[in-house]
Amino acid sequence: MSAQELVRLRPIVMPDLKKLAATFENENETDLDPAYLESLFQQCRFTRVALGSLGPAIPVESDLGGGMGNFGMLNIYLPAHGSYRRIIAEAGFGPKFLSTPGPVPDLVFGWAGGVCHATYSRYHYQTGSYISSACNQEVEGKGDSCAIKTCEGSKLPKFPNPWPNS
Repeated sequence: MSAQELVRLRPIVMPDLKKLAATFENENETDLDPAYLESLFQQCRFTRVALGSLGPAIPVESDLGGGMGNFGMLNIYLPAHGSYRRIIAEAGFGPKFLSTPGPVPDLVFGWAGGVCHATYSRYHYQTGSYISSACNQEVEGKGDSCAIKTCEGSKLPKFPNPWPNS
């Protein structure tokens, strides 16, 4: 990432980091030390991905929470009018990019609570942002394998397992 890109991303990413840090630290956002928030921003990973007709986007990952892999921020920002805008806010692992017949790939993010205890959420780009379009829940299957079912309590459909060998 260039210094100029980071300058443009900072005002968009910092409120998301502040909210995450307040939750993690169990404090009010206004009580957080600005130096602490700056260190969180500096520790983020910024990468570039191509999102079909949307063009290049920037996933921003924060590992706040250390070994708590499902806690960290994993948001994606898209350039917009000399700045950026968030098109999805997530946590966990991913995204996995799925080929779709449309001009923008679907994204899958996962949360794991252990072997055969994961949730995979598929998102479809529609009207300016990604919306949840399907949800899988991994459960214990026969033998050493995991089975996939529709997420408990969800009205969203199931979709083909994006990580079939996991």
